[in-house]
Amino acid sequence: MENKYVNFISDEHLLQCVANLHKSYLKAKNNVSKKSFYNNKVDTIKLMFDSKFNDIDEESLIQSEILRQIDKSINNSIGTFHEQILGGIEGYEMGVFA
Repeated sequence: MENKYVNFISDEHLLQCVANLHKSYLKAKNNVSKKSFYNNKVDTIKLMFDSKFNDIDEESLIQSEILRQIDKSINNSIGTFHEQILGGIEGYEMGVFA
């Protein structure tokens, strides 16, 4: 049977990779909160200076940093997604070319 989406990996493999990535997005968004933000060894001195020097209220700055942390997690997940996609190509093993 011909693949519906791409011709170099099975549709099942592609959809599983997308499902894994979606779970990573949800996990990244759910794992970062204001409480976890402060548990993440935040440099409160830098936070204070950033707030004052950039004329940004502390709450907005915290929200911005939380979004940055989520984005960083998602970027890591995108890298994993690429590796998983490549792992579905016949003759390719993650980290090794056959």
